[in-house]
Amino acid sequence: INLGALRVKAVNGAANYKFEIADLVGGSDKGNFELKANVYRLISYVESPAGDFSDNQESAGSFFRPKWETQLRGRYEKDGFAAQWTWNWQSSTKLFSAANGTFATIEQQNVIDFPAFSVHDATLQYE
Repeated sequence: INLGALRVKAVNGAANYKFEIADLVGGSDKGNFELKANVYRLISYVESPAGDFSDNQESAGSFFRPKWETQLRGRYEKDGFAAQWTWNWQSSTKLFSAANGTFATIEQQNVIDFPAFSVHDATLQYE
C-alpha cells in the first residue's frame, strides 16, 4: 500500500516569438529566427509519508527541487540549415535531510549548499 501524499505549488510561464529576419532588415529571405523562454518558480513542495499531512516535510529549495529554473533558447533556420543555442539556469539549493524533515546542517554533512549553475548547449544541423 502506498500511503504517501504530495502537494506542489508552482508557477510556470512561457513565451515564444518567431519571425522572418527579412521582416526586420528588409530584402529577400534571410531565414527565420525563434526565441523561446520558460520560467518555473517552485513555491512549495510538501511531502507526507503517512498520506494525511500530519507529518509534513517541506523541501522546496533542496537539491533537485530548486526554487527557480529558467530556460532560454534561440534558433535560426534557413534552407535546411539550423543553428540553436539553449541556456538552462537553476537557483542555488541546499541538501535536505529526510531523517528529520529539515535542511541538513554542517554537523550532518560536510557539503550542504549547492551554488546556482548554468548549462549551455549549442546545436548545428543540416538536412
